[in-house]
Amino acid sequence: MNYGELQTEYFAYLGELNILTSAITATTPVQATAKRHINAAYQEICSAYDWGWLRDEVRIPYVEQETGTITIGAESLVATIGGGLSLRLSHQGQLLRYEDQLIRIAEVIDGTTCVLASHPGAALVAEDITIYNDVYFFPWDFLSLVSARDEVDQRELIVANPHQMVRAGRLDPDDSGDVAWIDVDFKQLARDQWTDTTVSVTNGSAQVDHAAASWDTFVRTGVSLGDATLKIEGDNREYTIQRFNGNNQLFLTEPYKGTTNATANYAINPMSRRRYRLLPLPNEADQALIIEYLRRPVNMVLDTDEPIDIPEEYHYSVLLTKAIIKAFEQRQLDARALRAEFGEALKDMKQRSGANSTRFGFRMSRMAQGTAVMAGRIDTSATATP
Repeated sequence: MNYGELQTEYFAYLGELNILTSAITATTPVQATAKRHINAAYQEICSAYDWGWLRDEVRIPYVEQETGTITIGAESLVATIGGGLSLRLSHQGQLLRYEDQLIRIAEVIDGTTCVLASHPGAALVAEDITIYNDVYFFPWDFLSLVSARDEVDQRELIVANPHQMVRAGRLDPDDSGDVAWIDVDFKQLARDQWTDTTVSVTNGSAQVDHAAASWDTFVRTGVSLGDATLKIEGDNREYTIQRFNGNNQLFLTEPYKGTTNATANYAINPMSRRRYRLLPLPNEADQALIIEYLRRPVNMVLDTDEPIDIPEEYHYSVLLTKAIIKAFEQRQLDARALRAEFGEALKDMKQRSGANSTRFGFRMSRMAQGTAVMAGRIDTSATATP
């Protein structure tokens, strides 16, 4: 069933019991309550267990290091980049290495000029530099990490944070590039996630078109993202993304107010999107990280949206029943019989999935494992068990 069909069945059930009349169900507040009950039930069911069908895998390529030169004055944070390296908006927030210093690029002004977060300590003229990307983003629907492994040799990366890595002496970016550590939920860096592609925006329209093959490898067709915003270069406004419509189009929750532009640079900034840091910094091209993760169900918005993270045969017996229970509880009605039906259907769904742990507990065990590794209680040469 899709979102609209679930709402129809929700009202039909309550109507048969004379809890709601057709006149009442036509009102906006009651319809909003039904949508809220259905989406809340969807989230609670999907978050209750480590459902087998909610596991997913994605390949995330490493960003290759780039080399060039830097020229900067003695008391200026504005640097000129040369040596064949052309700056892009996506360089913003990356690390610039000069000798033994790692300095964050705070802002990219144009192809040859950027602003650094700190000064290298002396005036420089055409000195060699390397630019690293150390922060990567999880997929849009990421909820928790199951495993992370190197694509080439299938080594599993150990989960740890930078403080643990420093204590272990594993934070040197001059290492061979043999990535071994992953810092999950790295939140110290807040930046616009600028891309190297463009979009077409039209003043007064909520539609945004993308000329490339896809938005990125992490967006599923039809996903609605109420916690993500779109930012267009030169426009200080941030627009909430309602949903993606295939690989080449998205819709905003309000019309675009800026200037019409067929080739606008853009950033997509999920308010709660999680990121991670790889260490040592990868320096090999054509390699990638394979992430196995648990998906976060995304709320339905349009009537044609489907609760894709619950098998269709359980849409009525589990999802709809849970939503109706919420309606009963709101009205302080006796929901014991419904809870019994829901419990039996959920038990059947759980047995089919083989789910045996909550997501929260699973995620904490991964973090505990990383702590144990850093404390020397786990052999890092062995492959960890997901």
